Amino acid sequence: MSRLEEGLSRRMILLSAPAGSGKTTLLSQWIADLAIPVAWLSLDERDNDLARFLTYLVAALRGVSDEIGSELLTRLRATKPSPDEELLTSLVNDLARLEEHVVLVLDDYHVFEEKRIHQAMSFLVDHLPATTHLVIASRSDPPLPISLMRGRGELLELRMADIHFTAQESLSFFRHLTGIDLNESDIASLHARTEGWIAGLQMAALSVCHQADPAAFIRSFAGDDHYIMDYLIEEVLSQQTEEVRRFLLRSSLLERFTAALCDAVVYDDADAGKSRKLLEEIEKSNLFLVALDQRREWFRFHPLFADLLRQRLLTEDVRIVTELHKRAGAWYWHRSANGKDQTFVSAAIEHALDAGDLKAAVEWIETAAEPTFMRSEITTFLHWVERVPDEMLAQQPLLCLLIALALTMKGEHPRLIDKWIEKSEIADDGTYTGERAAIEALLLNIQGESDRSVELSHRALEALPEDRLFMRSLVADSLGLCYLMQGKIDAAIDTLEEAARLGEKIGSVITAAGALSSVAGLVMNAGQLKRAQRLYHRCLALAVDERGQQLPIAGKALLGLGELAREWNDLDAAEAFFRQAIECMKLYNELGNVIGYLGLSRLAQDRGDLDGAAKNLERSIRIAKQTESIEMDDRITMLQQIRLWLKQGNFQPVEDWMQETGLRARPLAGTEAYQKMVDREFFYVDLVERLTQIRVHLAIGEAEAALEIARAYLVQAERLGQMKRVIEFLILQALALSDLERSEEALEVLDRSLALAEPEGYLRLFIDEGRPMAVLLYKALQAGSTPQYTARILAAFEDQVRAETIASELQKGESLIEALSDREIEVLSLVAEGLTNQQIAQKLVLSLSTVKWHTSNIYGKLGVSNRSQAVARARSLGIL
Repeated sequence: MSRLEEGLSRRMILLSAPAGSGKTTLLSQWIADLAIPVAWLSLDERDNDLARFLTYLVAALRGVSDEIGSELLTRLRATKPSPDEELLTSLVNDLARLEEHVVLVLDDYHVFEEKRIHQAMSFLVDHLPATTHLVIASRSDPPLPISLMRGRGELLELRMADIHFTAQESLSFFRHLTGIDLNESDIASLHARTEGWIAGLQMAALSVCHQADPAAFIRSFAGDDHYIMDYLIEEVLSQQTEEVRRFLLRSSLLERFTAALCDAVVYDDADAGKSRKLLEEIEKSNLFLVALDQRREWFRFHPLFADLLRQRLLTEDVRIVTELHKRAGAWYWHRSANGKDQTFVSAAIEHALDAGDLKAAVEWIETAAEPTFMRSEITTFLHWVERVPDEMLAQQPLLCLLIALALTMKGEHPRLIDKWIEKSEIADDGTYTGERAAIEALLLNIQGESDRSVELSHRALEALPEDRLFMRSLVADSLGLCYLMQGKIDAAIDTLEEAARLGEKIGSVITAAGALSSVAGLVMNAGQLKRAQRLYHRCLALAVDERGQQLPIAGKALLGLGELAREWNDLDAAEAFFRQAIECMKLYNELGNVIGYLGLSRLAQDRGDLDGAAKNLERSIRIAKQTESIEMDDRITMLQQIRLWLKQGNFQPVEDWMQETGLRARPLAGTEAYQKMVDREFFYVDLVERLTQIRVHLAIGEAEAALEIARAYLVQAERLGQMKRVIEFLILQALALSDLERSEEALEVLDRSLALAEPEGYLRLFIDEGRPMAVLLYKALQAGSTPQYTARILAAFEDQVRAETIASELQKGESLIEALSDREIEVLSLVAEGLTNQQIAQKLVLSLSTVKWHTSNIYGKLGVSNRSQAVARARSLGIL
C-alpha cells in the first residue's frame, strides 16, 4: 500500500502480473482508503474499439465531475470524425480544469489489441495534467512508452514479486478461507509451491475443503490439481498462439533454461534462434516466467504452471518427450566441457536418465563422480546410480568402488558396502587395487578399528598412482581420524592439516573443508575456542559452489559453530547453526544429523523445555539406529539420554545403564586393573562417558566415587591435551569435594578451573551443573576468585537459580564483601532511579550483557538477590 501511495507522485502506476495475482483486489483495497476521487474502468475484449473505449472512459470520469468529456462525446457523434489527437486534447483540457486530484484506474488493460487505443493512451500518458494519476493493471506490459517513463522516474512498477503474498500472508489468507488450522510447516510447503500466487492459494483452499487428510493433500499439491488445471488452461494456455503454446509445452521439461538451450531442445536446427524473441514476448506477457539472473539469460516457470505444462505435454505429445530429454542432456554435457564444468553436469545426467539413455548416463556418471564427491554431493551421486540397473553398474569396477565409498560416507550397513566392493573385484583387472584398499580402510575407521585402518591406509597409499590425488586426500583424512581415535592428537592434527592442504590444491571441498573442520574440532577440545571459531568460518568460506551456495560438507563446520555458540550461552545463534547444519547434512552424512538433533536437544534442555529435549533426542536416536556401520553414534546419543534422565529425576534407567556398561564394576584405586584402565589410550567419547559417569555418582550421592574417577581421568585428559575436558573434570571434582564438605579444597579446584576457562570465555560448562555450581561460584566470588569472570558466569545463570543461590548465602555476614567500583556505583544509582537494565545500557552506552554482569557483581558484593534489596542494602551502608 505504501508503494502505491508513493506512486501518486509519478505520472503513472503500472501493476503488471499474471492472472490471479490479486491486482484488482489490491487496487480495490487501496482506493477504499484514498481521500482522492477515483474513476475506475474495468475493460474486456469488446472494448477493442477507440470510440467505445473513450465513451466508457468519459462515463467513468464523470463519476468524479459531470463536466468532463462533453466536447469529446460531441465530436465522437459528429458525422465527420475528428482526428484522434483533437479528441484526446479536449479530454486533457477537461482534466486540467479540475481543481482536485483524481485517480484513473484502467483494469485488465491486457485485453486491448487495437493499435489506435495504444497510440491514444500514449498521447494521454504524455499530456495528462499533474493532478491526474493514471493506474494501469495488466497481465502483460502494455505497448506504451514505459522505458522512457522509467528513465525519467515518472513510473512506479509493481510486478509479480511485489504483490505476491509473503509466507505469513499466505498462512493468514489460507486459514481465513478454509478455517483449517494446518501447522506452519504445511503452510510453508504450500507457500513454496504457489510462491505466494494468490489464485493458486485460493484454488488450494477450494480443493482442501474436500479432503479427508488436508495436511497430506497440501504436501502433494501441484499443477495437476483440477482447479489449477482448469484455471490455467482457460485463463492462460488457451489464449496463446500455437507457436507460443508449443514452446511453452516443450520447454517445460527444463527446470531452468536459456534461449540457447531452448533452441537446442524445442526446435530443429532450422528453427534455431527463435527462442530469444519468444522468451522476451512471454516475459512481457507475464506468462509465469521468472528471471533467475540480472542479465535475464536464465529463466524458469512458476512451479504450478510448469506442472500443468508437463502434464499437458505428456497427454498431447508423449512420443516427443524422450527426444526432448536426449537433446537437453546432450546440450548440458557439451556445455560442461564433457564433465569438467560441474555447473551443468547434474542436469545432463538427469536428462539422460529421464530419456532412458543409460549408456550415456553411466559414462557421464563415472566421469563426473569424483568431482561430485569433491563437492560433498554424495546424495546426488547415489540418486543417479539408483536409477541404473545393478547389472549395468557391475560392469564398471571403478563405479562400483565409488558406490561403496558413497555408502560408507552415508553410514550404510557394511554388508551392502561389501557387496559393491566384491562386484568391483569381479570386474577389475587389477587397475583399482589402491582405490579398493582406500575404501576398505575408511570403512574400518568408521567402525572404530583404527589399528587395522591405519595398516590398510598405508597399503592404499603405496598402491594408489601418484596422480590419484582425490583418493590420496581421502586416505590422509581417514588416517588423521584414526590417529585421533588412538589418542595421537599431534599426529592427527598434522595429518588432517596435510589432507586439508591437498584438498584445497585439487579443489576437493569435501577433503579441504572436512579435514579442516576436524582440525577445528580438535582445537576446540584443546580449549582454544576462539581459534576453533576462526577455523570453522574458514571451512564455511571453502564449502561453497560457483554460485556461492553452501555445499553439504558445510554442515560439519556449522555443527562446530553451534557447539561454540552454545558454550558462550548464545542459545539463539546455536539453534540457527544446528538447524542449518541439519539441512546440509541431509545431503552428506546422516551421522551429522545425529549430532545436530543432539544439539537441539541440549538447547531445549538449557531452556527448561524437557519435552522438546526428549523429542529432538528421539530424532537423533532414530537416525543413529539407521547408520548401522557406526557404533559411536549410539554411544553419543545414550550420553545425552542419561543427562536428560538425570534432569528428570529418572534414576532407574540410569542405574541400568551403569550396570550394562560395566561402569558399576569400576576397579579399585591402586590395583593393577585400575592402573591399566587409566593408562590405556582414550578417544573423545571415552572421556565424555567418564564425565557422564561422574555426574551420575554425584546425582545419587556417591561423591567419593565421583571424586576418585574425576581425579583419575583428569590425568588422561591432560595427557591428551583435551583442555575443555580438563576444565570439566576440575568442575566435577570441585562439586564432589563440596558435597563431601571439603570446602577449601573445592574452592581451590574451582579456582583452577576458572583460571583455565576465563581466557576463552567458557560459560555453559559451569551453568550446566546447575545450582550446586552457582553456590560454589558465589563462594568463589566472596573469596575474590577471578571476580569479574565469576560474576559474569553467575549473571548467565537463570534469574531464579541466581536468586535462590544468593538468598541461601545472605546470612553469611553483614559487612560489605568487597568495595563497589565507580562503574558499579553508577549502575546502582540508576537502578535506584528505577531504570531497567536496557535503559541503563542505553544511558551508559554499554551492552545489555555488560549491565547484567555489573548488577550480578553488585548483588554478590552486597549479599542480596534482587534490585530492591540492593538499593536498600546500599542505603543502609551509606553507599547511596
